[in-house]
Amino acid sequence: MAALIFDTLRFSKQLRMAGIPAAKAEAETKVLAEFFETNLKDLVTKEDLFITKESLQHEIKDLRNDFGVLRHDVGELQNDMKALRHDVGVLQNDVKVLQHDVGVLKNDVKTLQHDVKDLRHEMKNMYKDLDAKIERVYIKLSGEMSMIKWMFGVMIASTIGILTKLFF
Repeated sequence: MAALIFDTLRFSKQLRMAGIPAAKAEAETKVLAEFFETNLKDLVTKEDLFITKESLQHEIKDLRNDFGVLRHDVGELQNDMKALRHDVGVLQNDVKVLQHDVGVLKNDVKTLQHDVKDLRHEMKNMYKDLDAKIERVYIKLSGEMSMIKWMFGVMIASTIGILTKLFF
């Protein structure tokens, strides 16, 4: 968290030099010091942002690794599908040779085609899940950045208000 140093003695002295009575200058100084202590103690620092950035970069790297594994698995599935297609061709040749097994072989081909369809469906679902995870990370980052922007805006507006009150 951010550490803000506020020189209350100097601030009070400047107020008195500007013609503000000592009691009022001390009261304003105390209120401002309490404001800083209460409202700015949870201010995000560059270190906090750096830690968050490193964490997110690590998560992105993990996601990329997961994509690599998924691509490898898809490659294996494609090879398996090629092998299955080859097996179907062999089975079709066997059907010509062994006509009495035609009914059994047709059922096997239908089962294999259904399995291929299921695999394609599973792959589509895996891609959708990965897209959803990426979207959640993006939304989380967007929300955190909005919060940081808001906090900086509040801090700047407060500082401008205080300085305006002090010097004008």
